[in-house]
Amino acid sequence: MKASKFDRFLAVSGVLAAVLFVVGGFHPDPPGISASAQSRVDWYADHKSMMEIAGFAGAYFAVVFAFFATGLRRTLRSGEAGESTYSTAALAGGILVAGGSIFNSVVLLASVDAADKGNGAALTTFAYINDFTWLPLIAALAVLYLATGLGGLRTATLPKWLSIVTIVLGVACILGPAGIAAWFATPVWLVIVGVLMLRRGSAEGAATADARSAVYA
Repeated sequence: MKASKFDRFLAVSGVLAAVLFVVGGFHPDPPGISASAQSRVDWYADHKSMMEIAGFAGAYFAVVFAFFATGLRRTLRSGEAGESTYSTAALAGGILVAGGSIFNSVVLLASVDAADKGNGAALTTFAYINDFTWLPLIAALAVLYLATGLGGLRTATLPKWLSIVTIVLGVACILGPAGIAAWFATPVWLVIVGVLMLRRGSAEGAATADARSAVYA
């Protein structure tokens, strides 16, 4: 059966998610909790447009990433003969990643709004929260990477080298500061897996078409 447009969209969602991940995550860090409330208000006022774009990009990232995680589960599931263990764990990780991104966006946009209204007290509270918004996302990426890497090795639905790299990224996420390396590698990983999913879908469609041609020949 030829890959449907929706199946191709699931794969392309990985590339879209990579772009939105960069737009939403690569921006100057706001002043920390040691800064004065007024300095934080001034900083957000100076970077308002950039931070609004980052906040909404994070929300859109969650949308397309949820579709990508669905496609990733489908890929891993195709190699699981019995229960859908690895693929289900990978989907759970994808849902957690989307949720973590939405949480980050809420804190970021709320901070922008507080600064816009000159509410330094609220902005100080958000600054404390912002210092730990990395935790939900890194924990979620650990689940996604470990489940996908182990599943890719077990089911051979992903290249062996990619599965190993994915496991390494998952381990890095649970090793504290090493998780920053996994965070920076995430957009590249999304593009690679998205392209592989797209090529896999095209190859499966071509194989099915050849089999049908042989039957009716």
